[in-house]
Amino acid sequence: MLDVLISTSDSGSDVKHTLDILINVWWEWCISHLIHLALMEAFSTLIDLNNNKNVDACCFFQKIKKVIEAVNKSEYLQGAFKEATLKLLETYLKLLNSPQH
Repeated sequence: MLDVLISTSDSGSDVKHTLDILINVWWEWCISHLIHLALMEAFSTLIDLNNNKNVDACCFFQKIKKVIEAVNKSEYLQGAFKEATLKLLETYLKLLNSPQH
């Protein structure tokens, strides 16, 4: 017989339903999800812009995202960015888009 004592979850309604009702196990928040949510709250990168408490941080991150998107869409800007990072850091850094979840 196997006893499951605890599970970790992102607290999505489907996950909670499965763990609480269908499997009937105790669960707690996943540490990675807790950190993610804490940082979203702290830096106001919430999806719902009306709930942002730090307008300056929100605007800052929105501008950064727009710059990253512009660089990633432009071959010229990608080349300039690659050249600058190689010159300054002696390594190439790839800019990744970061979709909000």
